[in-house]
Amino acid sequence: MSDQILEEMTEQVVEFCERFYSWEGAVAKLGRLSPAQMRTIGVIGRNKNLRMKDIAEKMELTTGTVTVMVDRLQDMGLVERCRNDLDRRSYKIVLSEKGEAYFREHAEKQREKVKKIALKLTDEEQSFLVETLGKFSSML
Repeated sequence: MSDQILEEMTEQVVEFCERFYSWEGAVAKLGRLSPAQMRTIGVIGRNKNLRMKDIAEKMELTTGTVTVMVDRLQDMGLVERCRNDLDRRSYKIVLSEKGEAYFREHAEKQREKVKKIALKLTDEEQSFLVETLGKFSSML
């Protein structure tokens, strides 16, 4: 790989990440939550019955940071702590009915945004993008 290609690739990936986080933040605000809160709701919604430690690992945050976030989400009525049947010393974090509604609403808004992008691509470009993003994600 040439230095020029590496530079261009780095620039494109960084630009994509910046735009993606901006876009994701805009989608989260539509649901009246901060991007961090919506990300937490998303992690819990996609990965049912997680422990605090599991959420922290998936989000690459400390357990303390996630505990504060989950406390706030619980105060808002979006998540609940349930006893872990396998380990009575720990709790599983699950979405409440209200949290589930936020999760579904956010997922639908994400789908709508992605659809607008996908409609501008050919079928081949869509397939290539799915394949490339899958590879990219598995390498992180």
